[in-house]
Amino acid sequence: MIILFDIDGTLLDENHLCDYEFVKTKIYPNKDLTFGVNSNRAIEDIQGIYDSLDFNGPIVAENGCYVILEGKEIKLVNEEFDVVKLKQTIENILRFNSYELSEMGQMAFVDTDTSKVLLMGDEYKVTQDNCLYVLSNGFRKYTINLHIRISRNGKLHKIPEVTKNAAELLRSKLGEDNKIRISNTEGTISIVPKECDKGKAIAFIKSKTDEKVAIVGDDEAEARAHGIADKVYSVSNAVPKLKEVSDYVAKQKYYFGVIEIIESLKNEK
Repeated sequence: MIILFDIDGTLLDENHLCDYEFVKTKIYPNKDLTFGVNSNRAIEDIQGIYDSLDFNGPIVAENGCYVILEGKEIKLVNEEFDVVKLKQTIENILRFNSYELSEMGQMAFVDTDTSKVLLMGDEYKVTQDNCLYVLSNGFRKYTINLHIRISRNGKLHKIPEVTKNAAELLRSKLGEDNKIRISNTEGTISIVPKECDKGKAIAFIKSKTDEKVAIVGDDEAEARAHGIADKVYSVSNAVPKLKEVSDYVAKQKYYFGVIEIIESLKNEK
């Protein structure tokens, strides 16, 4: 069986950290399972984590826009949007409404390696204080991921209400474009092609490998793969919608929950 893990909120904890060596001692050796990744991240943000865990299975990237199978990248979306053009439109919308969103007159839109910024945490050097910060992942080819933050006292702060309001604003301004889907969590806004779907990517992997595929995650994107994946597992910090359709819900969070799930599979043998 192939097991595909989500990254953020599953393999990584709330501080975007994972004890890779500890995880490896718990999940290996395992001749019956092949491990891979099922993420909304781009391959550039996935590869280091994938290699650190010695995975050798398939990779689902950018919420199912493409997969990496046997070293080959295979695109699964037909109707793409112009990422660069849409980012510019989004920047203009948020900049024009920055005071309404955050009561701050200035906004910084930074196209960067967001995974590195989030991992740095308080060590990230803020160039503008009392400012609405929009951190955009610079690697993505088919999707847009925005981390919404407020800068105060030289540090970035996640304000869920600001993220929610920004997402609602973008839906109202871009809602007529039926090619995109906008979703948000506490501090992140994701914009993906409407046809982009992790479930479709899993179905594709199953058709090409002729193996059973299970997924482990924490988000609604995994819930949408229910009925396509052979098994669905969730860590304890998963959203209720995913827990409802899961075959097993771990008692522990993040990568501790991942270990618990793999150990439960060993016990099934």
